[in-house]
Amino acid sequence: MPRQIFPSSSRVSSNSPTPATPWPPFARDLGYDGPPFPWDEDRRALLRAELDAWYAHAYGLTRDELRYILDPADVKGPDYPSETFRVLKTNEIKRFGEYRTARLVLAAWDRLERGELGAP
Repeated sequence: MPRQIFPSSSRVSSNSPTPATPWPPFARDLGYDGPPFPWDEDRRALLRAELDAWYAHAYGLTRDELRYILDPADVKGPDYPSETFRVLKTNEIKRFGEYRTARLVLAAWDRLERGELGAP
């Protein structure tokens, strides 16, 4: 599994907003020798979601366990007293009208389970 994660890691790490950055040498160490990818927040969100899905899978989590980590109330009901990513969820609902990270991670999980998510 780790070798499968390296390509996405290098893409995420080399997606830097500044030209003076230590990330391109790190990306080359991971096997990527192209130019830095342009800054694209939506692309970064998708890549992070794919990595999160891969890590959850590598740790042997089920989809429901991943749902619980992302948002316990999604599994236990709206009155459940615990939250894991309250600030992230609140900020994303304000900005995107939804808890985007949870949707993207679970969608990546589903693609992984169907064999549609190749090596990251």
